[in-house]
Amino acid sequence: MQRFSSLVTDIALAHCGDVKDYEGDGALLYFGSLTQAARAALAVRDALGAEQWTGETPVLARLSLNVGEVTIGVIGSAQRRSVTLLGPCVHLAARLLKEITPGGIIAPHAAVTRLHHEAPEIASQFHLWGTSMVVRGFEKQCVTAYYIPPNSSHR
Repeated sequence: MQRFSSLVTDIALAHCGDVKDYEGDGALLYFGSLTQAARAALAVRDALGAEQWTGETPVLARLSLNVGEVTIGVIGSAQRRSVTLLGPCVHLAARLLKEITPGGIIAPHAAVTRLHHEAPEIASQFHLWGTSMVVRGFEKQCVTAYYIPPNSSHR
């Protein structure tokens, strides 16, 4: 977990992002732009695939991207405080994460549409998820998702 956390932190910072939190065997990162986030996701996936895990099974991460308004703030008391990220886009990204297989990257339609304008070379790597999904917490809307499959190298 220490190696994973160090790798993820280094990549987030190199792509002008930061780590909000580590939870279990995962991490929540945030960035100033979707392009930075997408490049970081590809870098994390590639770095984990290339990392030598000394005879252990390679670590594969499930990665999700989203874009939208987020409220960032400090919550807690004088004894214990932490940074929080709030907003529907954070929750949707977390829900989509459970759908993708390890090593893959998933994103909703809004994120991939934005990437087509900001970073078409990344957007072109996403494939349409077979069907619209009904996602817990978003039952009133069908979510169209796109994914980059595991083991696909980026340009």
